[in-house]
Amino acid sequence: MKNIKKDEFIPKTSHINIFKRAKIINKIRSFFLKNNVLEVDTPIMSSFTVTDVNITPFKTLFLNKKKKKLWLITSPEYHMKRLISYGLGSIYQICHSFRNGELGKYHNPEFTILEWYETNCDIFKLMNKINVLLNNLKKYKKVVFISYERIFMNYLKINPLTCSKKDLIKKIQDVSKDNSLSFKNKNKDSLLEYLFIIGLYPILKKIELIFIYHFPASQASLSKINSLNNKISERFEIFSYGLEIANGFDELVDFKEQKKRFKKNNKTREKNGMKKVKIDKNFINSLKKGLPQCSGVAIGIERLIMSILKIKNINEIINFPLDIC
Repeated sequence: MKNIKKDEFIPKTSHINIFKRAKIINKIRSFFLKNNVLEVDTPIMSSFTVTDVNITPFKTLFLNKKKKKLWLITSPEYHMKRLISYGLGSIYQICHSFRNGELGKYHNPEFTILEWYETNCDIFKLMNKINVLLNNLKKYKKVVFISYERIFMNYLKINPLTCSKKDLIKKIQDVSKDNSLSFKNKNKDSLLEYLFIIGLYPILKKIELIFIYHFPASQASLSKINSLNNKISERFEIFSYGLEIANGFDELVDFKEQKKRFKKNNKTREKNGMKKVKIDKNFINSLKKGLPQCSGVAIGIERLIMSILKIKNINEIINFPLDIC
């Protein structure tokens, strides 16, 4: 009989972390129950997937009389917005989502996500509600709220909204102290993301909890553009000691604009040698029917628990990560 290695079947998590994880998720559900936010359930498989060039989804086949291509969801967002357009009001969901090719100390291809939408709520009201939720799970000594523009100005002395590519390249070289870096075929957003990583992450690692809002309009994704300043979007991200734990928006409700962005993503995919993705007509039709003004957030449950328990590797909080699943 073949010898079985201990780590081939035993969960990676400790008993105490399994119980702590369950307790944190119970507290999250209690928070929503107390605040009359409805828990919903949506499919793990979908006929459509995202057009996002930075996300690679898993695909599968339903074998019936006809083979039907299906996708594992990268988040429950589209289905949840369809429920909101149906008139359900504020809702949340805790479920598994899947992203191909993502593996590391902060990534597992199958992970748990908390998706939450509040109707009649802008990003500032939602950020405050999230702050209350997070402080129910752990008492944070200091919470910082700062705009994307201001954090660059304060710590890197550059305005990310008005600077040129040339200014960005010079700043990256100053921060990295490496003049051999290649910036060929890099657009402004790619340069901003790189500068964010090398210039701001060292700062973020010292901050217990920080909300960064009003990302550039070019990084809007599924969020609205600010009505007073078309250079910024109604989007925010949350970090704890440098670990990104959440991404949120004042949700785009204009179906024409959303379709336009999906088409633009597909053009970028073609330019990068990737296959075009069929646009989710059910999601677009739900926006066409009418999505009430709402703000939403996606919180990575494992990352949130890692930050609360001061865990350095996601495998310590997932019972059966990829290598032993």
